Amino acid sequence: MDIEFLKNDPSKIWFTKLNSLFFSDDSGKTWTEQLFPVLLTSGMDIVFTDTKCGWLLCRNNVVYRTTNGDSVYEVVGMGKDNLTLSGHSLAQNYPNPFNPSTRIQYSVASSQNVTLKVFDVLGNEVATLVNEPKAPGVYTVQFNGGNLTSGVYFYKLQSGSFVQTKKFILMK
Repeated sequence: MDIEFLKNDPSKIWFTKLNSLFFSDDSGKTWTEQLFPVLLTSGMDIVFTDTKCGWLLCRNNVVYRTTNGDSVYEVVGMGKDNLTLSGHSLAQNYPNPFNPSTRIQYSVASSQNVTLKVFDVLGNEVATLVNEPKAPGVYTVQFNGGNLTSGVYFYKLQSGSFVQTKKFILMK
Protein backbone atom coordinates (compact mmCIF):
# COMPACT_ATOMS: atom_id res chain seq x y z
CA MET A 1 0.00 0.00 0.00
CA ASP A 2 1.24 3.48 -0.86
CA ILE A 3 -0.24 6.91 -0.16
CA GLU A 4 0.48 10.25 -1.81
CA PHE A 5 -0.64 13.77 -0.83
CA LEU A 6 -0.52 16.64 -3.31
CA LYS A 7 2.16 18.96 -1.97
CA ASN A 8 0.37 22.25 -2.68
CA ASP A 9 -3.10 20.91 -1.77
CA PRO A 10 -3.10 18.30 1.04
CA SER A 11 -6.85 17.74 0.65
CA LYS A 12 -6.07 15.71 -2.50
CA ILE A 13 -4.94 12.18 -1.64
CA TRP A 14 -4.26 9.02 -3.66
CA PHE A 15 -3.60 5.56 -2.28
CA THR A 16 -3.18 2.03 -3.57
CA LYS A 17 -4.77 -1.01 -1.98
CA LEU A 18 -5.40 -4.52 -3.28
CA ASN A 19 -4.58 -3.78 -6.94
CA SER A 20 -6.65 -0.59 -7.01
CA LEU A 21 -5.97 3.15 -6.96
CA PHE A 22 -8.27 5.44 -4.97
CA PHE A 23 -8.57 9.26 -5.00
CA SER A 24 -10.05 11.76 -2.54
CA ASP A 25 -10.31 15.51 -3.05
CA ASP A 26 -11.90 16.22 0.33
CA SER A 27 -9.15 15.15 2.78
CA GLY A 28 -10.28 11.51 2.76
CA LYS A 29 -13.99 11.96 3.58
CA THR A 30 -15.02 10.32 0.28
CA TRP A 31 -13.03 8.12 -2.11
CA THR A 32 -13.32 7.31 -5.83
CA GLU A 33 -11.76 4.20 -7.34
CA GLN A 34 -9.80 4.99 -10.49
CA LEU A 35 -10.51 2.88 -13.58
CA PHE A 36 -7.75 0.89 -15.25
CA PRO A 37 -7.70 -0.66 -18.72
CA VAL A 38 -6.09 -3.80 -17.29
CA LEU A 39 -5.94 -5.64 -13.98
CA LEU A 40 -3.07 -4.25 -11.94
CA THR A 41 -0.49 -6.31 -10.12
CA SER A 42 0.16 -5.72 -6.46
CA GLY A 43 2.93 -3.64 -5.01
CA MET A 44 2.42 -0.27 -6.62
CA ASP A 45 4.08 3.08 -6.02
CA ILE A 46 2.42 6.38 -6.96
CA VAL A 47 3.63 9.93 -7.58
CA PHE A 48 1.37 12.82 -8.54
CA THR A 49 2.81 16.03 -9.92
CA ASP A 50 -0.35 18.15 -9.73
CA THR A 51 -4.09 17.71 -9.16
CA LYS A 52 -4.65 15.74 -12.37
CA CYS A 53 -1.34 14.32 -13.55
CA GLY A 54 0.30 11.36 -11.91
CA TRP A 55 2.37 8.25 -12.38
CA LEU A 56 1.82 4.75 -11.03
CA LEU A 57 4.55 2.09 -11.02
CA CYS A 58 3.58 -1.56 -10.69
CA ARG A 59 5.86 -4.38 -9.57
CA ASN A 60 5.60 -5.90 -13.05
CA ASN A 61 7.65 -2.86 -14.22
CA VAL A 62 4.71 -1.35 -16.08
CA VAL A 63 4.13 2.38 -15.67
CA TYR A 64 0.64 3.87 -15.79
CA ARG A 65 -0.26 7.55 -16.07
CA THR A 66 -3.34 9.65 -15.45
CA THR A 67 -3.79 13.13 -16.87
CA ASN A 68 -7.33 13.83 -15.74
CA GLY A 69 -7.47 12.33 -12.24
CA ASP A 70 -9.90 9.63 -13.39
CA SER A 71 -8.79 7.51 -16.34
CA VAL A 72 -5.48 5.69 -16.11
CA TYR A 73 -3.57 4.26 -19.05
CA GLU A 74 -0.39 2.30 -19.68
CA VAL A 75 2.74 4.12 -20.78
CA VAL A 76 5.18 2.05 -22.82
CA GLY A 77 7.68 4.70 -23.81
CA MET A 78 8.49 8.36 -23.63
CA GLY A 79 8.69 10.32 -26.85
CA LYS A 80 8.44 13.81 -28.24
CA ASP A 81 4.85 14.04 -26.99
CA ASN A 82 5.92 12.61 -23.58
CA LEU A 83 3.58 9.67 -23.99
CA THR A 84 3.05 6.61 -26.13
CA LEU A 85 -0.03 4.49 -25.53
CA SER A 86 0.38 0.73 -25.78
CA GLY A 87 -2.50 0.55 -28.25
CA HIS A 88 -6.24 0.45 -28.42
CA SER A 89 -8.06 -1.17 -25.53
CA LEU A 90 -11.54 -1.69 -24.21
CA ALA A 91 -11.91 -2.12 -20.46
CA GLN A 92 -14.60 -4.08 -18.65
CA ASN A 93 -17.41 -1.76 -17.60
CA TYR A 94 -17.75 -0.76 -13.96
CA PRO A 95 -19.87 -1.63 -12.11
CA ASN A 96 -20.90 -4.94 -13.63
CA PRO A 97 -23.65 -6.01 -13.15
CA PHE A 98 -25.15 -2.52 -13.19
CA ASN A 99 -28.48 -0.81 -12.54
CA PRO A 100 -29.24 1.41 -14.37
CA SER A 101 -25.91 3.04 -15.35
CA THR A 102 -22.30 2.00 -15.79
CA ARG A 103 -19.00 3.43 -17.04
CA ILE A 104 -17.08 2.09 -20.03
CA GLN A 105 -13.45 3.07 -20.55
CA TYR A 106 -11.48 2.71 -23.76
CA SER A 107 -8.18 3.94 -25.19
CA VAL A 108 -7.29 5.05 -28.69
CA ALA A 109 -3.66 4.94 -29.84
CA SER A 110 -3.98 7.09 -32.98
CA SER A 111 -6.37 9.71 -34.36
CA GLN A 112 -9.26 8.03 -36.16
CA ASN A 113 -13.01 7.55 -36.15
CA VAL A 114 -14.26 5.58 -33.14
CA THR A 115 -17.60 3.86 -32.63
CA LEU A 116 -18.84 2.34 -29.39
CA LYS A 117 -22.20 0.57 -29.65
CA VAL A 118 -24.38 -1.54 -27.38
CA PHE A 119 -26.17 -4.67 -28.62
CA ASP A 120 -28.69 -7.09 -27.13
CA VAL A 121 -28.13 -10.88 -27.14
CA LEU A 122 -29.84 -11.14 -30.55
CA GLY A 123 -27.35 -8.71 -32.08
CA ASN A 124 -29.77 -5.79 -32.32
CA GLU A 125 -28.14 -2.40 -31.78
CA VAL A 126 -29.74 -0.71 -28.77
CA ALA A 127 -27.46 2.35 -28.40
CA THR A 128 -24.62 4.23 -30.05
CA LEU A 129 -22.45 5.77 -27.35
CA VAL A 130 -19.64 7.14 -29.54
CA ASN A 131 -19.45 7.77 -33.29
CA GLU A 132 -16.83 10.44 -33.97
CA PRO A 133 -13.14 11.06 -34.58
CA LYS A 134 -11.01 10.80 -31.43
CA ALA A 135 -7.45 11.89 -30.72
CA PRO A 136 -5.08 9.47 -28.95
CA GLY A 137 -6.02 9.11 -25.31
CA VAL A 138 -8.23 7.39 -22.79
CA TYR A 139 -11.96 8.07 -22.65
CA THR A 140 -14.78 7.12 -20.30
CA VAL A 141 -18.41 6.93 -21.40
CA GLN A 142 -21.44 6.65 -19.14
CA PHE A 143 -24.15 4.23 -20.33
CA ASN A 144 -27.66 4.35 -18.88
CA GLY A 145 -29.73 1.23 -19.47
CA GLY A 146 -32.79 2.56 -17.66
CA ASN A 147 -35.00 2.04 -20.73
CA LEU A 148 -33.84 -1.57 -21.28
CA THR A 149 -34.93 -4.82 -19.69
CA SER A 150 -32.68 -6.84 -17.41
CA GLY A 151 -30.32 -9.16 -19.21
CA VAL A 152 -27.02 -9.67 -20.96
CA TYR A 153 -25.82 -7.03 -23.41
CA PHE A 154 -22.63 -6.48 -25.38
CA TYR A 155 -20.63 -3.33 -26.12
CA LYS A 156 -18.37 -3.15 -29.15
CA LEU A 157 -15.51 -0.72 -29.83
CA GLN A 158 -14.30 -0.14 -33.40
CA SER A 159 -11.35 2.12 -34.19
CA GLY A 160 -9.61 1.59 -37.53
CA SER A 161 -8.88 -2.14 -37.77
CA PHE A 162 -9.23 -2.61 -33.99
CA VAL A 163 -12.50 -4.29 -32.93
CA GLN A 164 -13.26 -5.58 -29.45
CA THR A 165 -16.49 -6.67 -27.80
CA LYS A 166 -17.26 -7.22 -24.12
CA LYS A 167 -20.28 -8.53 -22.25
CA PHE A 168 -22.10 -6.75 -19.45
CA ILE A 169 -25.21 -7.42 -17.36
CA LEU A 170 -28.09 -5.08 -16.62
CA MET A 171 -29.80 -6.26 -13.43
CA LYS A 172 -32.90 -4.39 -12.30
